[in-house]
Parts: sequence; structure tokens; C-alpha cells
Amino acid sequence: MYLVISTNIFAALPIEAALQRISRVGIKNIEIHALHLAEAKDKTENVIKWVKKYGLNVPSVHSTTMNSDFLGKTEPEFKQKYKDYYSPLFNCAKNLGAKIFVDHLDKANFHKKKEYNSLKGRIIENSSLLTELAASYEITIAMENSSGDNCLYSPGQFKEILEKVNHPNFKMNLDIGHSLCNDINPQKFIDIVGEHIVNLHTGNFKMTELIESLKNIGYKGAIVLEHEEEKLRDAFKNILEELKESGFDVNNVQGF
Repeated sequence: MYLVISTNIFAALPIEAALQRISRVGIKNIEIHALHLAEAKDKTENVIKWVKKYGLNVPSVHSTTMNSDFLGKTEPEFKQKYKDYYSPLFNCAKNLGAKIFVDHLDKANFHKKKEYNSLKGRIIENSSLLTELAASYEITIAMENSSGDNCLYSPGQFKEILEKVNHPNFKMNLDIGHSLCNDINPQKFIDIVGEHIVNLHTGNFKMTELIESLKNIGYKGAIVLEHEEEKLRDAFKNILEELKESGFDVNNVQGF
């Protein structure tokens, strides 16, 4: 396992300023969050220079596609639009060195829990289409569990979709905060789809036991610090203490 910090912590800043601030924290691996990825797509060459300048690495990026109305559209002309929309994002991710593209599956985020069964076939079809396109850029899609009353949220759903898509470039991003929003213990995701998890977003949750469970299943992916709490500095300090308990070397990590 390795530590990653999301630029979401400095979401209010332009991407260069966010990268500069993160470079002072002491975690070299970063996940470029949605708003910053939208910015990076339009000036990728500059972002590559800034990443090198500040001594950072980009193992993953976070989707800018949460508001894209693609779910359920499978006509031939739509598939070209889908490609036109995602290709620049995948190309940007690849040029930045990222291997993982965290996605919320577009409008799935805005369909209620009760709609899952009626949408399942389209979710699987769209996921397959997205994954094939990502694979052509040597990118792995890590589908994220939704928060609140949204239709793609449970371990059972992810097990079903992951098995139906059945592609080495289609995996899962476990968001701890989103799991807790739905009163689901994150441990259930590890128990049911742990082998498919390649990226994890931390949250306001005791991580020590969870990290031990991840070790037990041989998890080699990222632990991404993507906190959004009001008292962000306190949350960051708490998670660093827990990570230290779990054996992570955080002695050189600073506050912000």
C-alpha cells in the first residue's frame, strides 16, 4: 500500500497553486481531483512541468464526468460522442503518468437507489464501453461507490457489475465517506469485492482495522487522503496518527 493525497484538499486553488501547496505536505503521490483534472486537460504540458517541478507523481486522477448525461444512451452515434468526451480526459491522464481513472459513472449519481434494477443493464453496457476505451489508453477505470440516495452504492451491486463487465481494466474505488453515508460498514466492501478494489478514499472513520483487513487480502493499492471535513487540519492530523499506527512512515509528512 502507498499513500496518495488528493488535490481536492486545495480544490479552491488553481492547479499550479494546489500542486505547490501539496509539495510542502510531504506526500509525493497525488490524485488530481475532478475540478483540477478539467483544468489539466486544457493545459496538460504545463501541468506535467509543474508536477516535475514540485517532485510529485500522479498515480490516479478523479473523473470530471459526474454531470455528463451518458447513462443509458447506447445508440451508435452516442458511442462516438462518448469517445469524444472521454478520450481527451484519458489522454491527459496517460500523459500525466496516471494508471487509474476514478469515475462516478456519470448520471448514475443522480438516479435513486430504487432505480438500480431498471438501470442495471445500461450501467453494465456503459461500463463496458468506458472500460474498453480506457484500456486503449492503458488506463484502468476505478468505479466509485456513490453517496446518499444514488443507485450505485452497495457491495452487492458492485460485485454484480464487476463480474458482468469482467475486464482487467474495470475495478473499484472504495470511498469510505460515501459508504458511511449509506450506513454501510466499509468492511463489507472488502469482504465482498476486496479483490477488485485498486484505490481507496479515506474518510472520518477509524482506519486501523480496515487497513489490517486490506493487508490480509494482499491489497497493494493507494490510500488516498481526500478529506473534506470542516475541520480539515484536525481530520488530517487524525488520519496521519492512524496511518502511523498501521505501519505507514509519515514522519516527513507535514500539516498544511
